[in-house]
Amino acid sequence: MAVSSALLLPPKDPSIRGAKYRPQDGTRTEYRIAGVDGLTLAVMPPINKVSRRVWRVLYTVSTGGKRFRRKMVIGTYPATPLRDAIAEAAIILREVERGRDPFAERAAAEVAKTREALTFEQDLVDYLDERRPHVVRVDKIEDELKRDAVPEFGAKRPADVTAADVDRAAQRCLTRNAPAMARRLIEHVKAMYNYALLDKPQLAEKYGIVANPAATLGRRRRGSKSLYQAPRPRDRALHDEEISLFLKAMCASEIRPATMIALRLILLTGQRPGEVRQIQSAHLRLNGEAPAWTIPAELAKNRREHVVPLAPEAVALLLKAAELSRSGTFLFPHPRDTMRPIDDVALPSAIGTLRRNGYLKYRRHSVAEELTVAPFTAHDLRRTAGTGMRRLRVPREIVGLILNHTPQDVTGSVYDRHEALDERREALVKWARHVGQLELSTVQ
Repeated sequence: MAVSSALLLPPKDPSIRGAKYRPQDGTRTEYRIAGVDGLTLAVMPPINKVSRRVWRVLYTVSTGGKRFRRKMVIGTYPATPLRDAIAEAAIILREVERGRDPFAERAAAEVAKTREALTFEQDLVDYLDERRPHVVRVDKIEDELKRDAVPEFGAKRPADVTAADVDRAAQRCLTRNAPAMARRLIEHVKAMYNYALLDKPQLAEKYGIVANPAATLGRRRRGSKSLYQAPRPRDRALHDEEISLFLKAMCASEIRPATMIALRLILLTGQRPGEVRQIQSAHLRLNGEAPAWTIPAELAKNRREHVVPLAPEAVALLLKAAELSRSGTFLFPHPRDTMRPIDDVALPSAIGTLRRNGYLKYRRHSVAEELTVAPFTAHDLRRTAGTGMRRLRVPREIVGLILNHTPQDVTGSVYDRHEALDERREALVKWARHVGQLELSTVQ
């Protein structure tokens, strides 16, 4: 705002105290102090008949071939008396003559002071609050970092966190025999810093982040083994006898009917447990000749919408789930909150209950001793479906489409857009009938 030459005040305290706010001037009325270069007094609109008076110094600087006008606050009157304001204005203008920019230097100092007080834990909150559609299981990331990273270096400035800090936190995971969690910890920290450095420079600037402390952690020379070795892919798939026992064990147990249906759906459709437990009524088309379940892109692991053709057995299960559900949205609502799906621990917990209560024991053929089904997870039921369909001679590419695996070749990922819905439906119907026969079979 331009300062009118008519708005002058003599450098005397009575004049400063008597300066009035003029409504026609907008948010403030600004006076120049006669005979004092650059010093102004801004009189604010009165609150309870009292106007706040702010000393400011006006000057111009040249940076990068451009001129900038600065208005630098140096205090309020009467806390900063007139003589001190005059002296401070003179100091600032001398610094400007020497080529410095006191306003920019003060702003940078305030940013640095604020940054000094920011911690890794606060950076974690900012990171998790960002809406990033490609990041799944944010709650899991938060739990794992708060459990292992925050106790080790949560109070440090993000820029001061070192590879040794991250390594110590990962080592604690190893000491409690959790190598997979150690590796995930490193991956989470690496992703958190990369997000600031590569995707959100404002976040990197706020926290003073210039490097990623986990960038090379866990790497080794070619041919040597990493301390944080990547977990080997799981290969557990139930054979037919185990499938038969599992289905009958659920019927004989006290597992909640809805949980039992969800586990059966994983086995029949080959879809991921997280996708099954989040089925919504709006995702289903159960009437007509081609019933299907559409998994939205935001719920699919590969972020691609996926259509699952439904065998009659799967349709019957979904209708039963809809009948049991007390929610208008989710087919498998949380017992205490129908506005969200069951927790991700519900399905593995149900399998654990079967094991603890002895439902997964059997006598195999002529073997006299009692055997127990080897441990398996809810995700292993998905692998069992894929493996079982291959045993039934379903082509590998059809099984891949059913499982919604992302094609790795150029033809499959870029050019081939044939969805093979009829072939997938035929394969899933064939598999569902096979599973139904297993449930009717006799396990000794």
